[in-house]
Amino acid sequence: MSAGYSDIIPIIRLGRFRFLLLGLALYLLGALLAVSSGAPVHAGRLTMGYLILVTGHLSMHYSNDLFDYEADLRTNPNAVSGGSGILRDYPHLKTIALYLALFLAVLSMALGAAFTWLYSYPPVYVGLVLFSNLLGWYYAAPPIRLSYRGLGELATILGVGVLMPVAGALTMAGFVPSAFIAFLPALVLYSTSFIFSVEQPDMEADIASNKRTFVARKGRVAGFTIIACANLLATIYLAAMFAINGTAVYLAAGILSILPLAVGIFGIVRKPAGRLEATGFAKASVGCFMLFLIAMDFFMAVYLLLPK
Repeated sequence: MSAGYSDIIPIIRLGRFRFLLLGLALYLLGALLAVSSGAPVHAGRLTMGYLILVTGHLSMHYSNDLFDYEADLRTNPNAVSGGSGILRDYPHLKTIALYLALFLAVLSMALGAAFTWLYSYPPVYVGLVLFSNLLGWYYAAPPIRLSYRGLGELATILGVGVLMPVAGALTMAGFVPSAFIAFLPALVLYSTSFIFSVEQPDMEADIASNKRTFVARKGRVAGFTIIACANLLATIYLAAMFAINGTAVYLAAGILSILPLAVGIFGIVRKPAGRLEATGFAKASVGCFMLFLIAMDFFMAVYLLLPK
């Protein structure tokens, strides 16, 4: 059965566009940290850089739904995990998902090459775009299938905590500025909390599918422990950075870090055992991470506009 006009909405839903907000928030934070280091604001570079990121991000959504098809049959999609559920109801869209994933990945890399040439950026920029797309593709795609070999956490931490925000910083500044490097440990810790939260609802399905996520191998309580520790370490780090340099950026970040810290403490105290309770926790944890990023973007934008 081939796709028709009635499949347009399912094809769009297959892309899980709501998750693009995470990439945008991380990208903008990296760009704003670069501007705080003295990089000039360049709307053209900022826009084109985001097109490179968002096409690669969308490619990963389509490919992951395709290559996680068997695992996702064993669970129900929710706001933070379980895939889109579209291919379960519209299996004839698998080929479309593959073509879209490939097209978007190629488009992302082509835009990366064009950006490198247009703005005379170092070759490492297009190399970063290529590596990011390969990382997203092989998160679930054979033969590497990182998430099925116990490497999904590392891949997500690298993608969410490093590559997405560094794309904003590098796009805006042409190099990775010191202000971004100083903030990076907090983003790595929060991305650690993010992936361990996302794994919580799908533990049973991942076990049945031999998907070797940490939570599937070690259990929910071990995942809650890592989430709480990562959020606590992030708060401690941000507080220490404020104590060292006293800037308003770290004061704001330290205050906002109370949100994910509170959720992490709740998880380790309550230890939700069932899938329904774990899903509620995961939504709260990911939601607090998103609030942290959006609030930091807003604060940084206002802070940079204020007269110094």
